[in-house]
Amino acid sequence: MVMYKRFREMSWMDILEKLEDPRLKWDYITALRACDYMSNTTKILFNCFIRGRNKWIHTGYRDIRNFEELVLSKELEEIADNLIMECKDMKKYGVFDHYMDHIRLALIAIYDYLEEYISYRLLSIAGLLRKIVDSKNKAETEQYRNEIIQLLKEIRDYVDRVITV
Repeated sequence: MVMYKRFREMSWMDILEKLEDPRLKWDYITALRACDYMSNTTKILFNCFIRGRNKWIHTGYRDIRNFEELVLSKELEEIADNLIMECKDMKKYGVFDHYMDHIRLALIAIYDYLEEYISYRLLSIAGLLRKIVDSKNKAETEQYRNEIIQLLKEIRDYVDRVITV
């Protein structure tokens, strides 16, 4: 198990090498795509974390630094609102469940073998987003939104602590 400070220096190839189970390797690989030019908040939050650090110069390739920039520089309420809006759009177009299944499996692989703190909170956010897109109750949705904001705050505080040490 590695801490976030070490995890954030790993490339996707480094991460892949650490995964022992071939099924987890497949789950991880299938979640890497979908985060380049024109990436939205959802893709930056989830995919950029999963990708790790880009150790090669490749225009448009987003990585964990974009994840860190998002959680450290944007208003948490804005991030939460963008996540909710984007996930509702994905649900409307029939891609939300497929996308989140890939993200969830990759985060589980990272949680099991590499980094626990942030991957656990991102898994929790993914679960709350699933509840939000399926909910018709505004009060329930607001409660889930507030929980997402709290998880984002925990992630922000942790990332800030780690990268400023």
